[in-house]
Amino acid sequence: MKLWKFAVALLLAVIATVVLAQGSHQVSLAWVLSTDDTTAGCASPNVCSQNIYRAPSVCTATPLNLTKYASTTATATTFTDTTPLFGNSCYAATFVINGVESLDSNTAGVSLQPASQTGFSATHN
Repeated sequence: MKLWKFAVALLLAVIATVVLAQGSHQVSLAWVLSTDDTTAGCASPNVCSQNIYRAPSVCTATPLNLTKYASTTATATTFTDTTPLFGNSCYAATFVINGVESLDSNTAGVSLQPASQTGFSATHN
């Protein structure tokens, strides 16, 4: 199969949301699998996986400078970044079959702000 077919079909939608869980920040990613990511397509001897990429910028930055952040199984449709960056981050994914990697999926961005202080007060003497 041609590499462009992987890219066209790969991850039709990526959704990134920032969630606050148990006092720590997380980014939850979700997507639709590549149409080449099938039981038949990934059956032995073929080896399939997916890569998650992240850039410390908005998704419209030029150049984007996405770097490989993690790998996941071929059947995964979600990934949680448990160590997100403060500020802007941009995410994308790729599908890999037998070492041939697709082009990047569409991108999804988040902006993570640090939590504010609490209990702030002032006194006058």
